[in-house]
Amino acid sequence: MLASAGARPERIGVDGMGEQAISKKARRVEDVRRRILTQVFEPGSYLDEAELAQTHDFSRPPLREALNQLPAENATEAQVMQLKDTQELFRKAIREGDAARNALMNQRFHAIIGEMADNEFLTPSLRRLLIDHTRIGMSFYNPRNCSMAEQRSVAAGQHDQFIALIEQGDVEGATSWVCAGSNFLPGEHIALWRACRVEVDFDKGRRIMSAMMPLMRVLEQGGKFIQCVKHGCEKMGQYAGPPRPPLRPLNKDDRRQMEQVVRVLKRTEAEIEAGPQAEAAG
Repeated sequence: MLASAGARPERIGVDGMGEQAISKKARRVEDVRRRILTQVFEPGSYLDEAELAQTHDFSRPPLREALNQLPAENATEAQVMQLKDTQELFRKAIREGDAARNALMNQRFHAIIGEMADNEFLTPSLRRLLIDHTRIGMSFYNPRNCSMAEQRSVAAGQHDQFIALIEQGDVEGATSWVCAGSNFLPGEHIALWRACRVEVDFDKGRRIMSAMMPLMRVLEQGGKFIQCVKHGCEKMGQYAGPPRPPLRPLNKDDRRQMEQVVRVLKRTEAEIEAGPQAEAAG
């Protein structure tokens, strides 16, 4: 591996391959990768930036840059080319007004990004979500829906941005998170965004995200994603209508479970916003 510009390369041995120059940044990446592979960092656990920075004796910004490099490495050249080819077909379908082709190419585009992530926990949820996403897309991409013409152009441009950021390995380029729960818990999701992007308080962001995880499990693992979102909207006074067949509305037990999860989430998030003392009291 080559030393980064401006970095002073040091000589280390690499498993019988002799000594080679490697940058300080590269050593950080390799050490974190080794700890993940050997399960020093257990799957699903959070990486404490402050602790890692102290262990490696360097500041947190370059550590964050090194950590960002790891997920970016999952995208292979072949996958990036698939993404670009799919994007060309997506734009062609927009020009020709082919709604079905548009919906399918959009589905394939996001499926490839899911494959790049190579996350066994994310993949099943993404597959389920893309089914409904593609069905909704049939209305969005319908050429007779003239009011959506500008938005379709914006969507194509966003795809190009995704490709550029993936090629650059620019994790910081992702400035938002799409979650259906924001339809009925907008304040809590804005609080997560504000903590991470405005306050740059990732410890607070992790606490908010941890509080959201029970809701994520209800939405993603219960097999009733659409019904839960509709019920959540109706509980906050927004009529969403019944789910389309063959889906059936939530039963009494499902509604009770979801409402309990939402109550705990709202209370916990309010305590986090109020500060450490309120969290301890809760």
